[in-house]
Amino acid sequence: MSEPLILALISWAEERLTSIYTANTKAAFDEAFDAFVDEKVQVVLNGEQLTRDEYKRRLYNERQRNSSSAANVKFNNNVVAFSTPSNAVIELGSVGLFYVATLSDGVLVGAVTSSMNIKVQRKEIPIKPGQPIQDNRKVTVINQVASVVDDASPQIAHASTTEAVDIV
Repeated sequence: MSEPLILALISWAEERLTSIYTANTKAAFDEAFDAFVDEKVQVVLNGEQLTRDEYKRRLYNERQRNSSSAANVKFNNNVVAFSTPSNAVIELGSVGLFYVATLSDGVLVGAVTSSMNIKVQRKEIPIKPGQPIQDNRKVTVINQVASVVDDASPQIAHASTTEAVDIV
């Protein structure tokens, strides 16, 4: 039996978050979300404290998911502060992610621009005999600032463009 690949902390966070955005079914979204976010997570989104279920619902509702949906997540300038020794097999700590998720359904539907700070810790997962070892990292704290622009609210996109022109 081969051991699972253990990703570096930033790669783990990017992969898990990308899986959430690229999930095309409710079941795939639920699986990706549950693999990333701890049951007892503390969430602050745009200054508002949310329960795990409220956060999950908001994240899911950012776009309609179906077999023709697509998402592209681009990360930029991510940072990490490790809470484990440099030689640890499984890295833990705090990660700052900056990303833009472009969402489409044949045509551009919207985009999410976000700065997300997360705390990643190991969780105890019971392992049954004969099962491979699992990567048991979960996000226990999320502090996120996000802006969503979609086709349903073109005035938001227009207002942002206008503000940028006025500033320049």
